[in-house]
Amino acid sequence: MQKELLNIAQQMSAYKVATGTYAGTNVNTIYGSTAYPQGSAAIYDLTFDPVTTTASEWVLIAKPKSATIQAGNGWICLNDQGQKYWAKGATACALSATSNWDGR
Repeated sequence: MQKELLNIAQQMSAYKVATGTYAGTNVNTIYGSTAYPQGSAAIYDLTFDPVTTTASEWVLIAKPKSATIQAGNGWICLNDQGQKYWAKGATACALSATSNWDGR
């Protein structure tokens, strides 16, 4: 999952270089889907946080789908500054310069 989030981040950077802004895009436009994995039984929903995603910044969130093996596992988050966050059972992104995907 983290690899796909980094892939989407790279595509977002290319989008901003081409358009000068992050505005006007969404996960489906950038990634081709709002679910992961694509083309099979999805276990995560992908979205940009509408509150913190603007023309100059974004927060990408992978939310585990209910009734899947990942249910209750916690959100996985990444922002335009490369800050990462995951914690078991998390339902919010607590991104900071020291946050990570290790859950510590």
